[in-house]
Amino acid sequence: MEQKLFSDSEVFQKERPTKLTDKQVDDFYLERAKDLIENGYSKDYVEDIIEDLKELYPFRDNGFEMANELKSYKMKACYEIDTQFCEWLDCLSFEYDQILTKNVIDWVKAHNPQPKFEKGTKLLITEHLCYGKPKGAIVYVTGGRKEEACYWIDENPNKDGGTVIEYELVEKCCVIAE
Repeated sequence: MEQKLFSDSEVFQKERPTKLTDKQVDDFYLERAKDLIENGYSKDYVEDIIEDLKELYPFRDNGFEMANELKSYKMKACYEIDTQFCEWLDCLSFEYDQILTKNVIDWVKAHNPQPKFEKGTKLLITEHLCYGKPKGAIVYVTGGRKEEACYWIDENPNKDGGTVIEYELVEKCCVIAE
């Protein structure tokens, strides 16, 4: 059995990761730039493509709009824009988010946060929680994702699913309603 000098909870940051590390960002852009060249969407320098992709962040879900931005005069590289390229751009946001999700899952494994509220718990929102969940509203815990330490909450107690919100935010902004 391998012996560790430090436990994972001592090595991983204390708070939930909310962004990629600098190295992950650099690797993300480098891999995408290489992929663009391999797929024949550009023949320019990797560094120029990386700079252009960085200009697109935060990514929209619409590859067509991002492709139009890449056609603008301010970009450094030239691109072969077609439907497949727009579809490739459509995936940027998802791929970026997948890296962050993995970071969160690793963080949860290291810290093992436990939910304070069980499924079916009626909650009163005491501070604005998120869009559509204002202070004073009643919501219910309708489930959750333990691997990401998130509750599902909704106004309908019988709904299977709902708005996905981190344990710590729900627990900070809500109390059990009587």
